Amino acid sequence: MFNDSFRLYFSGILRIILSYLVLFHTELSLTIKIILVYIFDLFDCINNYTLFGEYSVKKFCRGLQYSYSDKIVDTITYFLILWYIIKTKALDQYLITLLTILLLFRLVGVCILLITGDNNYLYIFPNFFLELSIVFAFFKDYIGYNVSNTILILFVVNIVIIFKIIMEYLHHGTKNI
Repeated sequence: MFNDSFRLYFSGILRIILSYLVLFHTELSLTIKIILVYIFDLFDCINNYTLFGEYSVKKFCRGLQYSYSDKIVDTITYFLILWYIIKTKALDQYLITLLTILLLFRLVGVCILLITGDNNYLYIFPNFFLELSIVFAFFKDYIGYNVSNTILILFVVNIVIIFKIIMEYLHHGTKNI
């Protein structure tokens, strides 16, 4: 009844709208807002199966068309997060600068994926933006910034980076091997 393109556009638009509404029209903490945007990323496959009935989720969620759509929508929602953080001055300027650099770094990988169709580039250009946004927001919302917890923040950032590199490799780096 519904073709793949419709399913992708529908779930992508839904993710963007929900992300925008949560970020700009709720009174939740920054941490919770970003976590919800992170959860909305799961809607691509789950939503398509639930809304459109029996369908090959494995086939749908592993195709190149899905990969393109997912990365474009991811990028849009990440820019919404960054826009919200900048607009509300939710984080210190040096963290905003760092997050901007990380997002642009990932954008290079997404652009190469869109040009080549090769998911391995996403492993070379990992997405640190979302996870580190959550870490920085968590420290701002619940712990606070000060000199005494700088080492803790750096430790957590390093753990997140190592974990994310492993996850990106398992998710993207092994697809075409």
